[in-house]
Amino acid sequence: MFKKYLIIWLLFGLFSGQIFASDLTLGFLGGINIGWGSGDDYDDMIDYYEYLFGKASSESRMGFSLGLFLDIPVSESFSIQPELQYAVAKNGASVTDYNDYIAEGLKVETTETVNILYIPVLAKYKIPVGKGKINLFGGPMVFVILGDVKYKEEYDYNGETDSYTDENETDNNLGIGFSIGVGYEVPMGNGKLVTDLRFSKTLTEIMDDYDGKLNIFGINLGYGFNL
Repeated sequence: MFKKYLIIWLLFGLFSGQIFASDLTLGFLGGINIGWGSGDDYDDMIDYYEYLFGKASSESRMGFSLGLFLDIPVSESFSIQPELQYAVAKNGASVTDYNDYIAEGLKVETTETVNILYIPVLAKYKIPVGKGKINLFGGPMVFVILGDVKYKEEYDYNGETDSYTDENETDNNLGIGFSIGVGYEVPMGNGKLVTDLRFSKTLTEIMDDYDGKLNIFGINLGYGFNL
């Protein structure tokens, strides 16, 4: 069902966009992102750390993304934009031990790293402002997990440091989610300079029977060439 909606979105944009074919834009987009985890099972894990060690919290981690986009105009103020984005996304937790019976002074920082391919199809509403346009956008996405999930623990015990790494195979490499955001585009040369702030969230479990979602807030900059 989800794939059918994606195809409808894209075909609608391609068909309607022929009227404004001279404004088709193909470009690249890249930037940094901040990721964090959520979900019932993820929250239970943080609560367990809290119970075991005395203090624990979910932490955001920084990653990056690179990709391509095709802006398909439907009207002067509306367009459909399919994208292909590769991202290194991370989330983590911070644990501090205050329980004397375990190891007073122990601090642990955990980080999970996921290589992920996003394929969003965004509906964009454009508002003229100055020489450019503000873009309000949102839409569904398909995501593909590339490789294993990398896990790292970094220990600090009263100034003595150590680390542990592992890799976990995912049960489901293919899933769905959504992206929403706001951006700005301004004409430059034979195209336009684009920038945006966006929030993306996975909705599909990548591990069976584990409700853990990945949230990503990204800041992007790119350039689109008029076709």
